[in-house]
Amino acid sequence: MSPEPPDAEANPSSGISRILARVRNLLLAVSAALALGASPFGLDLAIGSLLGSSIVVLNVMGSAWPIRQLLLHQHIHPLLVIFQLLKLGLSGLVLYVALVHYDVSATGLLIGLSNILFTALIYAVLDSGLPGDESPPANS
Repeated sequence: MSPEPPDAEANPSSGISRILARVRNLLLAVSAALALGASPFGLDLAIGSLLGSSIVVLNVMGSAWPIRQLLLHQHIHPLLVIFQLLKLGLSGLVLYVALVHYDVSATGLLIGLSNILFTALIYAVLDSGLPGDESPPANS
């Protein structure tokens, strides 16, 4: 008889890590698809798409640890909030420099930044078909 797999309720950290890894993998797959989809329309569009996707992927990967801490401990340290704001400001600065000083395609950047929307939609569709919590939503 094989041992039972550990229950996600017993170890919530592994469940959260699995979800974050799945989101990261989806982000990378969508990034590649967007760059490949934009490449026939010009190199500048593909480069902008890659830059926008890179910013999204780095932001999500940088947010993984604070999200895990928030979900596990139900509170967040004020320094993590400052870190998130600095990360947002740095992302804005990179986008500004790319647009103004390097003439990166704004359309390509928007395609790349839309990565997070496509990933969220794909994740929601994939997650809805998985067996798991079939309990009805609580009425408030």
